[in-house]
Amino acid sequence: MSDHLEQFEAAVATLLRLPAAGPAPPPGSTQVQLFRAAPRYLHYNLARWALSQVAAFLGLGIGIGFVAALPPQLQFLQIFEAIGVAIYALQIPISFAVVWLDFGRRWYLVTDRSLRIREGVWTVHERTMSFANVQNLEIKQGPIYRLLGLASLEVRSAGGGQAQASGGKGSGLERDLHVAYFRGVDNAREIRDLILARLRRVRGAGLGDPDEERDHVAAEYAAIAHASTPRERPALDAARELLGEARALRLLLERDAGA
Repeated sequence: MSDHLEQFEAAVATLLRLPAAGPAPPPGSTQVQLFRAAPRYLHYNLARWALSQVAAFLGLGIGIGFVAALPPQLQFLQIFEAIGVAIYALQIPISFAVVWLDFGRRWYLVTDRSLRIREGVWTVHERTMSFANVQNLEIKQGPIYRLLGLASLEVRSAGGGQAQASGGKGSGLERDLHVAYFRGVDNAREIRDLILARLRRVRGAGLGDPDEERDHVAAEYAAIAHASTPRERPALDAARELLGEARALRLLLERDAGA
């Protein structure tokens, strides 16, 4: 049974011209780590698919009953009902395969300098985002995701917040270029912490000007604040105060040493 399912999935993937392999890391990347959506994300999408199929089946049943109650001169409408039933039966295996492929062809790559995400079946989206441009990280988790132990990590780069601030103006493509999602993962905090660590490393490399350092620290604080949950923010504020005191002490010692 599994062999037939794999063959059918392969046929659908070929029909939709899906890439055979996962995305390659950006050129020059090292420390590549691959993350995948959790199996519970597949179960969640399959449950949504099943509910949509039940709703469509009930709609067809109501339509058939309605047409059967029409006067004889309108019974020709049964032809359209028969076409609808045929389309419904045909789409069941195809839509099931699409849900399955959407899970299996979802790739999240994190390297030392950037991240690359590929997702989608009908339309394949691949985004590459440099850590030097990352502004915000936010973990999103609705009630169902919390119940399933899932979350999505939103990564937003420079320019991505302007469209939202202006009331959602701008093309969908423009917004997509500035936003990437690690959807349906069960280790969103781990991915977030990894990105933050590499973001600090990228922004901390080669900084010598105090004003430039202050700007990078401020940008890092903004990213960490957006990545934190309300429960974590008191600890973040305390850490920020401690770091500020440490920096002030360091500057004082450097000034005394140079005097």
